[in-house]
Amino acid sequence: MNSVIIFFAEYLFLLVIAISVIYIIWKRRGIILLIVILPVSFLLGRLTNSIFFNPRPFVVDNFSPLISHVVDNGFPSDHTLITVTFSLIVFNYNRKLGMFLILLSLLVGLSRVLA
Repeated sequence: MNSVIIFFAEYLFLLVIAISVIYIIWKRRGIILLIVILPVSFLLGRLTNSIFFNPRPFVVDNFSPLISHVVDNGFPSDHTLITVTFSLIVFNYNRKLGMFLILLSLLVGLSRVLA
């Protein structure tokens, strides 16, 4: 089970990004939206990170994580933030694929917490 959690936590976000980028390029939809929203999402994530401090679970509960990570703020998760951003851009143009990618994004977030 740990290997599944590790895979989802480290690599599933790449699948979400790849599917999103392929869709955006193939359909030629959302390129401008991506160029605008991705930096805004990144900046909002950094702003949120500076306002709210939420230590990573392995720091609070004193255990060894499945994936080695620096001891820093765990909120918001960069992996989850980027996958949700890409998923919502796709959702804007294709609801079914967007919902699928949002579910994968939630799985990324959950697996990051579990790892």
